[in-house]
Amino acid sequence: MSESAPTASVSTILVGVDGGVPACRALEWALRRASHTGALVRAVWVDEERGHSDEPVTAKALAYQLERAAAAAGLTPASTPTVEQELVSGDVVDELRRRASEADLLVIGTNFHHGVIGWFRGTRALTLAADASVPVVVVPDVELDGRADVVVGVDAAGHADQAVLWAAAEAAASGQTLVLLQATPLMVGSVPAYVEVGNLHTELVEEAREAVDRLATELTEHEPGLRVRGNVTTEWPVQALSQAGRTASLVVVGSRGLGAIRRFVQGSVSSEVVLSLTGPVAIVR
Repeated sequence: MSESAPTASVSTILVGVDGGVPACRALEWALRRASHTGALVRAVWVDEERGHSDEPVTAKALAYQLERAAAAAGLTPASTPTVEQELVSGDVVDELRRRASEADLLVIGTNFHHGVIGWFRGTRALTLAADASVPVVVVPDVELDGRADVVVGVDAAGHADQAVLWAAAEAAASGQTLVLLQATPLMVGSVPAYVEVGNLHTELVEEAREAVDRLATELTEHEPGLRVRGNVTTEWPVQALSQAGRTASLVVVGSRGLGAIRRFVQGSVSSEVVLSLTGPVAIVR
């Protein structure tokens, strides 16, 4: 393969918590992930009141949230991964972004729901997804039980970019099937009038299937034991990935070179999938 795969070992998972339900879902997702790999979970509660809150009360709330998240994940006290708890004062985005440099994965919750448009574009979740130095998993308030497969969007050429390689490592580490999702909609406006649209689309779909099959073979050769399944759809990428997110344990999307938030929110597939949250989404760059 042309690129080296990211390691399947995630040793530290940073989770932003605040006592709310979305944060509890994020913590639950992180505990489920860590239970497969033995990773350390670092739960950070950022107090934006600059020290005006009651620290013992906050510590008690954090411990309670951890207990709830472990129970939701089906973990017993004996099977719950190691969790470090930290209470800090400051700006949530700044503190989590700074601590992310010392972790392998950042997990954050959001109270955004599918169908709500506009206001979400300025939230902390989107800001962190755009700027963090590590992959970011955004977890909405949805049921996590009964979900299966790691789904990753692939391009028309079937290239193993960083998002695909990371998704493969994630699927292998958690013992799940990797689904390579290739969306191949036909842009009718770009097709000359003399071209038979039906035949052209059939050819495009066949080429996409061949590319996905080649990529699946490469990934299984690189990661023995990895289960890979290809899926070619004629839906638009955002629609296809959002639909997959209803049942997937994780949807993985790539975000290339997006250091500035304004570049992240200008219509990229990754940003639109985050704006259409139907399940946990990982943003990898």
